[in-house]
Amino acid sequence: MVTFCQILMTTVYLLSAVLKLREFSVFRAHLISTLPGVRPFADFLAVSIVATELGTAFALMIIRPAWIGFSLSILLLVGFTSYLVAMLRTRRGTSCGCVGDGGGPISGVHVTRNILLGVISGAGVLLATDVGGTPAFAYYFSLGPAVIVGALLLYLDEIVSFFK
Repeated sequence: MVTFCQILMTTVYLLSAVLKLREFSVFRAHLISTLPGVRPFADFLAVSIVATELGTAFALMIIRPAWIGFSLSILLLVGFTSYLVAMLRTRRGTSCGCVGDGGGPISGVHVTRNILLGVISGAGVLLATDVGGTPAFAYYFSLGPAVIVGALLLYLDEIVSFFK
């Protein structure tokens, strides 16, 4: 189960970072439009966010003990969720910027998704406290489902909109 959580969260962070990098100038413009006073530091902030996502993905899959990566994931999600809640209160029609330019306007679905991802990361912390290595076959069996669930959670707002 730890392996599933690791792959799922790594998928979310890698996909999110790649989509932000693909349209980096749009992501930078999003930060400028949603965070007052950030213009002089927009490039640094945008690069830092992407680097933090990539670093968290790396930590989830490489650093041992695994609870360290999950703890970093929780900290990152707290920051992202705080940003989303602030945006819900002040700029409702704005895109969340979670996947670069894609995604609909910020809604409670984004906050709910981040809470679910936080619960998954929290479960990873608890499950990762078990001593011992993970057999290689656990990665093979977890890879497909974890990648699919991670990608679906990242696009939860579009899925909810589709069924409305």
